[in-house]
Amino acid sequence: EVDATKPKEEPQKPERDAGKAPVEPFADIQLEHSVAGVEKAKDTGNKLFQEGKLAESERWFSKAIWLAEVSGKVAAPDNLRSILHSNRAFARLQLSEWSAAETDCNKALELNGNMAKALYRRALARKE
Repeated sequence: EVDATKPKEEPQKPERDAGKAPVEPFADIQLEHSVAGVEKAKDTGNKLFQEGKLAESERWFSKAIWLAEVSGKVAAPDNLRSILHSNRAFARLQLSEWSAAETDCNKALELNGNMAKALYRRALARKE
């Protein structure tokens, strides 16, 4: 059985990819390359989080962030991007990934300095 919590994208980084779009992470998560696709990933991540599937939730938020910020294919608004980072930070807090959670909160606050949830979550991460 395949462990769905471990991404399997690393073996495929040949030199010929130089200068092309970044290698897509979590290839098993298929999304439309649009703001609607980013929103779908956010909604799926939220649902998985509510079901207690924290690692899977973190994967979906990571995929959405990749699509919105790294892929170069989607121009997602800053507000949506800040929510994605804050939500992934919350999942990472629950997974005891303190440093990664703090990094996400910092990015969320860089995008939206008035985001109370990100401020609170960063304080929780720093407390640990």
